[in-house]
Amino acid sequence: MADRNAVVDSRQIWPGGIVPYVTDPGLTETVFDFVMQDALDDYKKKTCIRFIPRTTEKDYIRIFPGKGCYSHVGKTGNQQPVSLGQGCGWMGTVVHELGHAIGFYHEQNRSDRDDWLIIYWENVKEGMEDQFFKLKPNQNQLLTPFDYDSIMLYGSSTYSKDRR
Repeated sequence: MADRNAVVDSRQIWPGGIVPYVTDPGLTETVFDFVMQDALDDYKKKTCIRFIPRTTEKDYIRIFPGKGCYSHVGKTGNQQPVSLGQGCGWMGTVVHELGHAIGFYHEQNRSDRDDWLIIYWENVKEGMEDQFFKLKPNQNQLLTPFDYDSIMLYGSSTYSKDRR
């Protein structure tokens, strides 16, 4: 959790590193409930971020069993969806999506990514090109070197046409 490819807009940062959350009842009836708790505990052990059950907070994340695994990057304000649908019940996936919610972009989107990896655009599945956009230097804070082991980095064949 040493990755620091983060948002720069202070409005997208959770004040004091506190992230209120709610989970949909449909989520707690699945294995996600256990994986979720492990992921929240992992953040607590390794970072200054604290996920707390929502009481009356205006801004919070809502974790629900949607279609796919996704989250906005950083605090968006009000209720913020974090989808953990079918196929998302892995510890790494949950930590990854929570990483987006607290303000981390994909590692492959870093403004300096071309110094560290090559995107073979001709091999990216149609419609998935947006997963590999490159941020401009003023759009991200690069507080650590590129991390090939980052939980925020896709695998080398993710969204490839030929799985290579």
